[in-house]
Amino acid sequence: MKKSSLIPSLLRSGLAATAFLLAASLPAAAQTYFRVTSGGGNTSGSVLTIDHPSLNGKPKARPLVTQFWSGVYNAHPVGVQYDNESARWQIVNEDGVGIPASAQFNVLVPKGGKTVLASAANSTSNLTVFSIAKGNPQARLLATHVANPTPGFPATYSSRYHGLYYVPAGPSYGNQWSIYTENTENIEAIGFHVADVTKLKNGESPASFIFTAAGGNIFGNYAVIENALTNDNPFAFVFVQHVYLPASPTYLNKPLGVYYDNGRWRIFNQDLSAMPDNTAFVVLVLPGSGS
Repeated sequence: MKKSSLIPSLLRSGLAATAFLLAASLPAAAQTYFRVTSGGGNTSGSVLTIDHPSLNGKPKARPLVTQFWSGVYNAHPVGVQYDNESARWQIVNEDGVGIPASAQFNVLVPKGGKTVLASAANSTSNLTVFSIAKGNPQARLLATHVANPTPGFPATYSSRYHGLYYVPAGPSYGNQWSIYTENTENIEAIGFHVADVTKLKNGESPASFIFTAAGGNIFGNYAVIENALTNDNPFAFVFVQHVYLPASPTYLNKPLGVYYDNGRWRIFNQDLSAMPDNTAFVVLVLPGSGS
C-alpha cells in the first residue's frame, strides 16, 4: 500500500505551523564556483565529466549544481557522481536521457558541505531528516543528489525531484531539516550533498535569501526575481533550491533552472509547465566577473 506524504500528515497533526571563475573571498568562507558547458569533449550520453582543479582527484568534495539556461533546455533530474577511474566528478541526467550539447550548469564547491545519507534510521515515508542547521528553521540550505555517496560503490540513480522542508517540533524527527520527494513517493536509500549558506556574504550583504514566486512575478513557466543582489547583474552566479515552507506549502515536482534576461534573473521550469503560485526558493548569489 502506497504511503501518503509525510509533510501534509505532519501539518494535519498540528506539528507544523566551460570556463571557470574562482569566487571572491567572502566573510563567512571563500567559495569556489564555476560554470561548465556540455560538449563532445566532456559529455557522453547522460554524463558530463567536470575537469576543474577544485574537484579533480577529490572524492570527498561535495559539489552542488544548478542548471543555467542560455538557450538549451535540459528537462531532467540532475545529480552528481564521482568516477574513480578518471578521478573526476560528473554531472548526470539521472533518468538516463542524454545531456544535450551546450547545456550549462553552475557548480558550487562549498566549504563545509556535508553528505546526508537516507536510511531506515533517519527516514520515514517521503522524507529524510538530517542534523545540519538543526533547530534553525530560518536557515538557508542547498542540496544536490549524489548517486554514489561512497566513491567506488555502484551508483543509485533517482528520477525524482527533491525539495527541503523543516520538520517542526514533534514526537519524532522534530526541529530538523529534511530532504523530501516532491512527488510524495517514499524516499530511496540514497545520498545528498547539503550546504548551509546562511552565513555567506556577498560584499556586506547576506549572499542568500528566500524568494517566493507569487502573483505578479510569475509569467508562465518562470518567476522574476527582484533583489538588489541579482537586479542588473548578468554576471552573477545564481544557485537555487526549492523549499517547502509553512507560508509557502507548495510542492514543485519539476526540473528547475535559472537565466538572466532584461535586467532580471528568473527561476523557471525546464519542462515549460506553469510555475505554481506561492512557491518558495532559497537563492544564493555569488559575484562573477563584471559584477
